[in-house]
Amino acid sequence: MNKYTIHYKNVIAMKNVKKLAIMTLAIMLIGILPMSSVSSIPSIGQPYCPHLSITAPSTVYENQEFTVHVFANNQPVPGAWVSFSAFPNMAKQTNSDGIVNFWAPEVDADTVYTITASKIGYSSATASITVINQQLVIQAPSSVIENQEFTVHVFANNQPVPGAWVSFSAFPNMAKQTNSDGIVNFWAPEVDADTVYTITASKIGYSSATASITVINFQIYQQNSQSNSLSNPNKQSSSQLLLKMVQRLLLNIR
Repeated sequence: MNKYTIHYKNVIAMKNVKKLAIMTLAIMLIGILPMSSVSSIPSIGQPYCPHLSITAPSTVYENQEFTVHVFANNQPVPGAWVSFSAFPNMAKQTNSDGIVNFWAPEVDADTVYTITASKIGYSSATASITVINQQLVIQAPSSVIENQEFTVHVFANNQPVPGAWVSFSAFPNMAKQTNSDGIVNFWAPEVDADTVYTITASKIGYSSATASITVINFQIYQQNSQSNSLSNPNKQSSSQLLLKMVQRLLLNIR
């Protein structure tokens, strides 16, 4: 065996020792590092996925339409799928401007829903929106004598509601809209006996309201008034008191 052969074998042996040392070091590192650290090391050549972002109102009134914008890198994203948890079986795609519209559902109380946007090649995004309950409130007399006019006020959040449709069950085929002050008038029907009717107010974007009103038969009302006067002879009616006041004024003028 010549000296060149011996040198070549020594070089090969040194290379094998280096490989063994590298493999041993790698095994030691794998044993020392936790799996979370290993998995967090980004892989070489992993594609970059831009993040979607959602712009939408934080609150919306029930039964009203609202708009969702989807962006990535401050640019609108067309063709993104957007879902609204109020309607879990429905999703819509954004248009060329990254926009999609939804209608807020009717709710019994303020309710938080989730908006989700996704598209292949992008990281998805979520946002929350609160649908606010708008409850109509009716103010009307609890009773009215037949063939007399009465007034109905419609409010929401302590503010008058113009354009609300108000119906009176005494006339089921008729409905009236409130004026700019949230007011509408009705005439009480003629009744054979005291009768309870229902007043209903409704408007798109609001929860409807109902109230009861009793239409009083005038003859029964008179009979009850006379009975009360007879049973309380010392108690004078308002008309009698008014008559006495007028008489006294006339005497003073003379």
